[in-house]
Amino acid sequence: MKTPKQKTILITGIPRSGTSLVTKLISNQPNSICFSEPKWLKDIRHDKQCQNEFKDKLLIKLSSIRSEIKKGNPIEITVKKGTLDLPGNYFQRKNNNIQNIKETKSIHVEHSNDLLICVKSNTLFTACYDALSSEKSWQMFPVIRNPLYVLMSWRSLDIPISRGQIKIGEIYSKEIQEIVKEEGLLIKQVKILNWFFKQYTKSKEILRYEEFISSPNEMLKNTFDIIDTGTYDFSTKNNDSHYNSKDRNILQSTLNKYCQQSKQYY
Repeated sequence: MKTPKQKTILITGIPRSGTSLVTKLISNQPNSICFSEPKWLKDIRHDKQCQNEFKDKLLIKLSSIRSEIKKGNPIEITVKKGTLDLPGNYFQRKNNNIQNIKETKSIHVEHSNDLLICVKSNTLFTACYDALSSEKSWQMFPVIRNPLYVLMSWRSLDIPISRGQIKIGEIYSKEIQEIVKEEGLLIKQVKILNWFFKQYTKSKEILRYEEFISSPNEMLKNTFDIIDTGTYDFSTKNNDSHYNSKDRNILQSTLNKYCQQSKQYY
């Protein structure tokens, strides 16, 4: 489905499923500005907020951004360190160390009435998915990936979700509040994965990582009317050498038991 004249896109999805890459590719298009997990999302949410309150604040914020651009004021975005490009992946492995490669910069954006604004947030937008997906002011696209490789990716990094932590999810979801109380880390991680898949069951705009990587131009053209993917490496990360393949059987058996929501996709 192509984006409407008043262009606002929300990208969400399972962490480590390719959401940053999709957002980066959208940002490469002329007449666009993309926000990848922007800091201002923290300013428009609070711990006692319901989904609809967050949706209303997001609508106000996006309207404010368009107004600031029209006035010629600088806009703050998250970029790859040392560049003005959005990162296709937030993490870089170097000498067995994992480095976060993003930073914040202010830029000027040329105003136009059909400027495309894209905002990406994995957990927050997923936690508020029911309210956000019902809003007609934007289109919302969840990105998913084979749960086995998502789990392997989580367990190869030291990030909150790798430790079974999902703080924003706890604010909006009673189910997540119960999941994080689980004793075993693996079961906790798999149930979190199941929760992500569960939120997207009514979506008609699912983007599968595997299909996207195998036919990026086709997917981008059909979904966003984008025809230029640049020189980005579209090789799959599902066979990443940093993943611990020794755990594969136990991971798969746990997924089979506790991640039933993924079975309609994988």
